[in-house]
Amino acid sequence: MTTADITLLLLIGLSCFTVGWFLGRQRAQKMETLRRERRTHKIIGQMFTDLEDGIIEETLWQQNIDYLNQSLKEALANEDYEKAAQLRDLIKNQE
Repeated sequence: MTTADITLLLLIGLSCFTVGWFLGRQRAQKMETLRRERRTHKIIGQMFTDLEDGIIEETLWQQNIDYLNQSLKEALANEDYEKAAQLRDLIKNQE
């Protein structure tokens, strides 16, 4: 094996290493971008889920108060003052 052969093999080896390194780096960057996008979608999804849960809870809360107010009116109409007092206390505690 001559010096020219060794030099040629070294140049080919370095060229292959350089090409492989750049291809590997590009692939790693693509994978990192995909990972970040997935994580972003997950976080955004959780944010909207939290907002929806808050809206649902607020709606349920208002429905409960409306139901208690209606029950209070019925208790007063039926002259059931004991039940009316309990309902009044529940409404005050929830507000």
